[in-house]
Amino acid sequence: MPYDDGTWHCDQCAKQVLVRRRTPDHTFHLLLGICTGGIWLVVWLFIALRGGSKTWRCWSCGSIVGRE
Repeated sequence: MPYDDGTWHCDQCAKQVLVRRRTPDHTFHLLLGICTGGIWLVVWLFIALRGGSKTWRCWSCGSIVGRE
């Protein structure tokens, strides 16, 4: 699954760290849409509009460091 990267201050690590959040894998959803004759496109539309995870996680310790 693809990721957005950024930097954020992690309270647990007590420093500026790389943070990540998951984003939708559009290639995977396109293949599922083709394999299911278009039925999966409804699910894909919902996932794409939602935009993936809103939670940013510290790459070092895994703790949640921020939300949008």
